[in-house]
Amino acid sequence: MTTENQPTLRSLAEGQERLTALVTDFIDEQRKVNDEQRRFNERVDRRLQTMQDDIAEVKGGHARTETIRRADIIASALNLIYERTLSAGELDDMVRENPDVGVARNELESFTKADLVIKAKDRLRLTNYIAVEISYTADQRDTSRAIRNADLLTLFTGRPAHPVIASVRNDRSVSNLVENGSVNWYEIPTRNLRAE
Repeated sequence: MTTENQPTLRSLAEGQERLTALVTDFIDEQRKVNDEQRRFNERVDRRLQTMQDDIAEVKGGHARTETIRRADIIASALNLIYERTLSAGELDDMVRENPDVGVARNELESFTKADLVIKAKDRLRLTNYIAVEISYTADQRDTSRAIRNADLLTLFTGRPAHPVIASVRNDRSVSNLVENGSVNWYEIPTRNLRAE
């Protein structure tokens, strides 16, 4: 290698070092930007999840209010005459009066917190009960509770009890249970949930 090429190689090497330093600085800066963006995205995701949860509560609350207000229509759809809505205290009394039913304590506690239990009369004026679980979008848990609550009402009272799901929509498993007659469905009209 000649001495006249040495300055050119040296300047090329220096240029390469400067370029490497610039690229390294850029990569470090980009990592910082990426980390900040990740943290920002996580905060936005948490906020969106909170908003989604809040909206679900509001939708569920509207569905619940609308269903309770229309308990007589639910009874009528089952060819029953609405008599009244049972209180949580009355459900608790049923549990207390039947201490040896062989049902797990947590199931009995859940029963006393049923969304809606209707006392109704059939065409022969005999008492029937309707166990209603309310959800904006009903799923398997809702149907399981409605069926269990209806079974417990029959066990406690000796009278027929009918499981009902009250919802705006149902997931596939609930739709199948409605179709095969395992549970009845009161479709909450969305127009009744709109603020006026």
